[in-house]
Amino acid sequence: MVALPEEFLTKYTNLLGEERANQLFSSFDEPPVKAFRLNPLKSNFEEISYSLANSVPHIKNAYGGQISGRDVEQLAGYVYSQDPAAMYVAEIADVKPGEKVLDLCAAPGGKTTQRASAMLGEGVLVSNEINSKRAKVLLENVERWGIKNTVVTNEAPDKLSKFFPQFFDKIVVDAPCSGEGMFRKDHDAIQYWSNQYVLDCAKLQKEIVTEAYKMLKPGGQLIYSTCTFSPEEDEQIVEFLLKQYSDLEISPIKVYQEFDPGRPEWGTTANPALTNTARFWTSRNFGEGQFVAKLQKAESEVELNTIYETNEPSVEKETKNRVKRSKKDNKRNNRANQRKNNSNKNDNSGLDKSQEKVVAEFLSATNLTNVINETQISNRNEHLFVPALDPEVVTGLRILRNGLALGELKVKRVEPHQHLAEAIAGDSTNTFDLPTQAEFERFSHGETIKVGSSLRGYVFVSYKNKIFSWGKIGNDQILKNFYPKGLRLN
Repeated sequence: MVALPEEFLTKYTNLLGEERANQLFSSFDEPPVKAFRLNPLKSNFEEISYSLANSVPHIKNAYGGQISGRDVEQLAGYVYSQDPAAMYVAEIADVKPGEKVLDLCAAPGGKTTQRASAMLGEGVLVSNEINSKRAKVLLENVERWGIKNTVVTNEAPDKLSKFFPQFFDKIVVDAPCSGEGMFRKDHDAIQYWSNQYVLDCAKLQKEIVTEAYKMLKPGGQLIYSTCTFSPEEDEQIVEFLLKQYSDLEISPIKVYQEFDPGRPEWGTTANPALTNTARFWTSRNFGEGQFVAKLQKAESEVELNTIYETNEPSVEKETKNRVKRSKKDNKRNNRANQRKNNSNKNDNSGLDKSQEKVVAEFLSATNLTNVINETQISNRNEHLFVPALDPEVVTGLRILRNGLALGELKVKRVEPHQHLAEAIAGDSTNTFDLPTQAEFERFSHGETIKVGSSLRGYVFVSYKNKIFSWGKIGNDQILKNFYPKGLRLN
């Protein structure tokens, strides 16, 4: 049996009783559950080489099985490997097209891609990750999934809350935690565990959800989740929210046979409403360990409690500041909209006449004229993109991606971006399909390929009709490789 800390063994034996605790401890020696999701944002996502015979219950487009990171389905963003318990958190969020959604602790991107799938390109999904290295992984997965309506940020929650007061319909906080639910999947996580680490995580979680609340609209929903079993980080954080904000209440989560309701007796007040949260145990083998709660905010604001001692301004002062920021944001939005309304064909979206001509020629050559609306294109430091949020609204934030990246303006040409290739998903006929597995492997390694094709210039490169890169074909019929170096297979 995997070696577990004595403090951990004692804690969960006391909480669960000896029989259930031993079942939990034994489950850490079992193989983790493997599953994947299909991407409905792609045009032919059903045509994949993996079996769809074993569907995961209660989750859309989810199937049991292991995928390979070397297959075109992975490179082209048609599948995403994810634990079923983690998938269910996004199902609970139940996001809708047109909503404004925040994924506050989003890396590596599993839950972001799942929410984007449900939004179908409508509305705005802000995906934030405070760790810069992990934020880059998040960005790669957003691009690979072909998401066009996501703003990827690399910020601390307290910075975001100043930009988005009462802005979001739904906020998901998949909080950093002690990781007890990952002990089976990652035995290295065990060495970091201690009771003090649990308490440190709980303190951080309170700080994060405090900022998240500030960004939630009246009538909005806050989904809180962790991948740990610790009551201090689960039921007790939900209790903290309920005590701190009297306009929040727990919304029931349907509990199926694969997982358990939350445990009121593990809170500090034994609130019976905690049974409306959900716990996923590795011993139940639905997936890895998870906890999730959904909290509903009242339609109108009420006076807030102030039991949580912080260095934050008082509720009254913060509310006044929030109103001032909202008015300032509205004025800024109005100015930006006025500029757009007053702009004409020769001076729109930051493009001058010569740049407009270059962009139009690029869109025509790649058969994207009817796919990309030229009037929506923005230019920032010669980088072209179709923003998901007005760039002025998010000026001052560390933005890794705002909407859809199109490419970079060079001298009299546009060099297309990988994000555009992944997001098109068959909307252009300017595509070269690699005919063999050997050529796909060579191209994904970064090699050029001799082809017999009448296509010239930039082309979408696909394999099995799944676009995963850009290439460029010259008169010598050599397919030059534009697959990003950081994504190439060894």
